Amino acid sequence: MKRIALAIFLVFLGFAISPAQAVRLAQNEAAQVAIVPLFNTLGGMDTLLKVSNGPAYSAVRVQLRSSDGQRIEAFNIYLAPNEAWGAALTERPDGAVMTNTDPTCILGIGGTSAVNPLQTEIPLSSAFGYIEILLMGHVEDPDVQFEISSRSCEALAGRFAAGPWEIDGNNGVVAPSNALQLLAQLINVERGTLYGLESVHLAEFRDLPFHVPPAQQFGLSDVHDQGTLQGETSSLVCDGTCETKTWVDRRDAVASLFLAVARSAEYGVNPAIGASSSFVILNPMHPYYADGEFPDHETGLFVTDSDFGILNFCFSPQPPPTSPLDICPRPIRLEDPEALSSFSIPSSGSSSPVTAPLPILGIPGLYPDAESSTIADRFISGTFRILFLTFDNPSLISNDQSEFFGLPSIVLGFTEYQNGELFSPEFGAVRANYGTSALGIKIETNPGDL
Repeated sequence: MKRIALAIFLVFLGFAISPAQAVRLAQNEAAQVAIVPLFNTLGGMDTLLKVSNGPAYSAVRVQLRSSDGQRIEAFNIYLAPNEAWGAALTERPDGAVMTNTDPTCILGIGGTSAVNPLQTEIPLSSAFGYIEILLMGHVEDPDVQFEISSRSCEALAGRFAAGPWEIDGNNGVVAPSNALQLLAQLINVERGTLYGLESVHLAEFRDLPFHVPPAQQFGLSDVHDQGTLQGETSSLVCDGTCETKTWVDRRDAVASLFLAVARSAEYGVNPAIGASSSFVILNPMHPYYADGEFPDHETGLFVTDSDFGILNFCFSPQPPPTSPLDICPRPIRLEDPEALSSFSIPSSGSSSPVTAPLPILGIPGLYPDAESSTIADRFISGTFRILFLTFDNPSLISNDQSEFFGLPSIVLGFTEYQNGELFSPEFGAVRANYGTSALGIKIETNPGDL
């Protein structure tokens, strides 16, 4: 009996000393944060968004960033329970716009720097980039709930001008829960292709509300839990196994979730079926670290085909490598990423790297020097690895002095097959183009082996 009592006591003690909240990657569940790795209005593409709310009234921040990480648009949307907000990003003759597809209250900054309801079409200063969606908190004030349900957007905006939100935006707002779900897609009507934009979601991001006007910054650096004020923000880090780590700098808690030494992705460049592939690499933490704050990656980004492996070295005996030149076969150097970068795998060689519109997406990206590639002209499809190597230089060090390597990264790959048109006696010409997209898979690699 004493042993049972002791076991129960230890279980409760374990709960007592373990963090009550640790920011983590959400797995097929509602979350507090969603990151869309790409929005795009070039190349005939439209981007479709649908943000679904949970059972509480919610205030949500949506912000668009350009490829260099600069915030180009930020606004607050207010959702009633189980309500959804939809939008389409498309290209007009005078530039890119975001079109709202429902009457949900959207508040932004007007020409007088006051908070105002936005129009159904919002001009965008960049034709492509990426999107952050963050739940700021849940609204419990019944008057505000009524304004949200009745679409009284002017009244909501007025609360920031001469109401309680002018002094404290959290008035009547409580901590967010994991309540958001997101669906994002790229569609090219002319080509007849539709791609899923698989987003990355964060759960347990904040234990306090953070409801502020659209002009005020709010983003991935604003994670908060019960240990933040003591320099012990928690994150659930998964690298082979998952364990909770704490961090002095709360930005590091979020960066640890995206960290990878390598990510793999599928490609196809078979000309017989009109195959092409393009890839987007996003460092979602780039805007949140100043130059020099995050350790430099001496090797930048490299690509090599996985059939050859990445752990072979070019000399014998084999000490740990200190340079990409030590890796065989030679990887192809890609441009060092800022926030969003992109590239394609060409099907034939070129004498030097070229920056040009990418197949499928139409956004500017890198065509590497294919003559040095282990991929071009040798494989028409397969898997390759994007390497983020720091060798013996750790990127992050947690409070317990655990070292973590690599780059905060999200990789999204697109492959399209253009079979032209098929003729059917019954239906006439039918488009036979189709495409796929998928997130790059994190490779669990011991940095001491690279």
